[in-house]
Amino acid sequence: MKTKEDNLFIIYIYEEDGFNEITSPIILQIINCHKPDYYEFLNPRSFFIYYKTTTNNSHKKITSMLADMEKIIMGDIRFKNVKVGESTGKMIFQTDWLGRIKSSPLGGSGNDAMRNIVISRHAQTCEEPL
Repeated sequence: MKTKEDNLFIIYIYEEDGFNEITSPIILQIINCHKPDYYEFLNPRSFFIYYKTTTNNSHKKITSMLADMEKIIMGDIRFKNVKVGESTGKMIFQTDWLGRIKSSPLGGSGNDAMRNIVISRHAQTCEEPL
């Protein structure tokens, strides 16, 4: 395997109470449908999905996946506590001889995705002190 540093688009999907035997397969179906370059499930609460920014159609796949996640979060009560974050940045990962990601990418962009929640049923408000 070869170690590589490249720009990745990261999608972070988080469920406050943890995914279960009903919700997890639905999320996995959405993930697999959008053919990420790599994804991982961090039991029991989150998924990280990675797309190379240089992969053909990656922007279309990302946009479509975010739209599907928004539909399910807003339209299905079972996903009321799911939040989706995103970020883009350089990460280090191992690839096979065809250039496919074969190990969990490392870098601060994953943390950025956890902080940058873009889809949530609950509006986040910031109260100013009086």
